[in-house]
Amino acid sequence: MTDPWAAAGQNTSPTAEGALLPPPPDGAERALFGGGSLPSMFNRTHGIGDEVTGIVSAAATQRHSRTYVQDGVGDLKYWSERERKPVTDSFDAVTQKQNNPLYDTVVPMSTDYRDPAKPEDDGARAFYLSSNDLKAFRAAIGVAKLTSMGQLVGMRVTGKRIGQVPTGKGNAAWTYAFKIEPVA
Repeated sequence: MTDPWAAAGQNTSPTAEGALLPPPPDGAERALFGGGSLPSMFNRTHGIGDEVTGIVSAAATQRHSRTYVQDGVGDLKYWSERERKPVTDSFDAVTQKQNNPLYDTVVPMSTDYRDPAKPEDDGARAFYLSSNDLKAFRAAIGVAKLTSMGQLVGMRVTGKRIGQVPTGKGNAAWTYAFKIEPVA
């Protein structure tokens, strides 16, 4: 008989090919022991030219990316090597292979923003970064001459929606510019 306590720290979820799945991303502890999902710094009410600002409150993490669903939870996103695009199926039935999870980089922020309809709102928000917005955030890190996560925590980040680009899927993707500076 296998000792379940000895295996508790191991990932034993088989994939379709029988291999073990990779360990969960570094945001798993936060999801299990507090914090959960933070509201996004940007939402559907923000347009081109709108800015948001806050202080980086903790080290960035990664979480499995989801499709956008207004007022709901979208499907998990995966990369299909066969289709060369994001999909919502974890397994490719044609190739009989696992699709790779896509991740967002989550930057937790402390802000002055509050939702008046939620008395428990403490202003905690996050930037959810992937693709071009992640590239823009990295560029801002370079301009600020930061070299580690420890230097990023405690810095003021201002994000600005600067435009949209077509995706070919009906919804245009927002483009962003970021500025990172010390808190005065």
